[in-house]
Amino acid sequence: MHLAEIGIDPRSGSVRMQRHRLSGPDGDPRDEYYFIASMETLRELARRTGKYGGTLPPVFEDNEDGSARSCTVEVVRTDWNARASYSVELSYLTGFRAQGEPGGFLDRSQRDQLAAIAESGALRQAFLHEIGSLYYSVEDAHVEAVVNEATAREDAQ
Repeated sequence: MHLAEIGIDPRSGSVRMQRHRLSGPDGDPRDEYYFIASMETLRELARRTGKYGGTLPPVFEDNEDGSARSCTVEVVRTDWNARASYSVELSYLTGFRAQGEPGGFLDRSQRDQLAAIAESGALRQAFLHEIGSLYYSVEDAHVEAVVNEATAREDAQ
């Protein structure tokens, strides 16, 4: 993807390039590059299509103790009959510590992160051509797994 194709000036600071070193199918290391964007940049790219009808409030599933277990966000695309929906489980946030542990996230932080990841996923589903290879900053630590999964699918074909 070329940033100019989707109307982003790389000097604007609204996106940054990130590199991850991955193992190729033969075990040799190789580099994969992807772009990290702000949530406002993702929304703005969706708005530019003229087909963005907004993002619905996040819906959380909670554990018995009231902590968030998962979050689903839906994005309205005005030329579709159905909404783009993306769900993410708390386990996606690798390395998190349970509430009350030293260095643990507050419940609010977990909810914010889950909602942001779910929204960026729903935006990518709804506007694949426009923002399909841009990731939100909260996803940065998790994109390696996404890139590995996509690469494995490509290698299998």
